[in-house]
Amino acid sequence: MGSSYAKLGPKTADEGGGVYDVEDLAAGMVRLENGATVFVEASWESHVEQQRTTCQLMGTKAGAELNPLRIYTEIDGNSVDIRPEHPNVSGHEMEIVHFIECIRENKMPIATGEHGLHVQLILDAIYESARTGKGVEIE
Repeated sequence: MGSSYAKLGPKTADEGGGVYDVEDLAAGMVRLENGATVFVEASWESHVEQQRTTCQLMGTKAGAELNPLRIYTEIDGNSVDIRPEHPNVSGHEMEIVHFIECIRENKMPIATGEHGLHVQLILDAIYESARTGKGVEIE
């Protein structure tokens, strides 16, 4: 199921700001073949303390989140919060470096065009669900 909203951008445009042809927020729930569920939220304009990028994973044996990296699990029956040390790198910069490496070394990219197609099919289904108010199945 998906939803999208365009309330803040049009308000800004009405107040003499720029013209925005994109929604403020889009959200979707994607159910995978294996039974896992993915919740996706994306917003470029919202009333929050700080715009941020985050990812949370929740499973039956552990959970994790990014920014900062934390892993939640049980060890010997005790809940633990693991905070691994890792370098603070720009994901965008690393994508560019990887892209250049693929060109120079004729390597297959980590994310292929087929991966991009699958992502686009999911996004299109979320928009269709938001439009119709119904779930959309992807073949």
